[in-house]
Amino acid sequence: MHSIAALPLLFLTSLVTPALAQVIVHGQAACDPAAVRGRDAGFYLLGRDGQPMPIRTSGMPYTPSARFMFVAGRELASSGRSRVLVIKARTVAAGADTATRVELRRALVDSRCGRFTPFAEPNRFVHLNDYIDHHTPGRRSNRTTHIGDHFHFKTTDMEVGDGECVATHDVQAADRIFNIDDTHRSPVVAERTPLIRPAAAGAGRRVTPYAGLRSEMQVVVNGSSRCVVFDAPLPSYEGPWWADFYIAGGRPGWARNIEALRWKPSETTIEVLGLGGSRLGYATVRWKSAP
Repeated sequence: MHSIAALPLLFLTSLVTPALAQVIVHGQAACDPAAVRGRDAGFYLLGRDGQPMPIRTSGMPYTPSARFMFVAGRELASSGRSRVLVIKARTVAAGADTATRVELRRALVDSRCGRFTPFAEPNRFVHLNDYIDHHTPGRRSNRTTHIGDHFHFKTTDMEVGDGECVATHDVQAADRIFNIDDTHRSPVVAERTPLIRPAAAGAGRRVTPYAGLRSEMQVVVNGSSRCVVFDAPLPSYEGPWWADFYIAGGRPGWARNIEALRWKPSETTIEVLGLGGSRLGYATVRWKSAP
């Protein structure tokens, strides 16, 4: 039983503690703490049995359903705080067109800053120009609502504030954190449909040397983990008309998984950053040559 004098303190605690710690993430891939125990920091490819294989310099087997695990040297978030990780991947593939879109991934986030829903399938493949404009100083007047509402969100991330809610696209150096190396805006032409596609002739150069581009945010809560899990890359070029086809309740990206069977990826570069700009991990995966 608490004394009368202790009641004000209890009341304050009930207000402050949830504000710091109550962040709930729905639908984000879970990382098994047992899989991390005793392992060195770095990147691993999860086998079909869920067992991590250290990333080798060459010859990693690629399947569209494969998953990576990134292990940090210590817990990714302090106790009672949350931390946002930005995971960027770019993939070279011999049997694929140039990427004209970026695949954006984020789970549903519930916190005192609000409730932030992710993209519905298949809208998470956004045009590369829109993505670059959204994160480039001088072009932010062109920010697109769908990227702002369904990829970015407000957070009390431990790297970028003192507990105040901050929008992820408003952090310092957002252009460096979110834009993907070696990607550039492409010339565009308007077609009969509302879709904007790169001009066929372009400007006489490849817009990007990559066939797959991905930007993902994951939220680590309350010092609970040293690791995050994320999917292998998928192609993000225009592809056939059915590449973005989706049936409610189906596995996200399943149609692009079919397209991925023919794109023959040779190399994927992965970078993991904190919202404050700290680089937590970097690796290049060289895939086994497809038959």
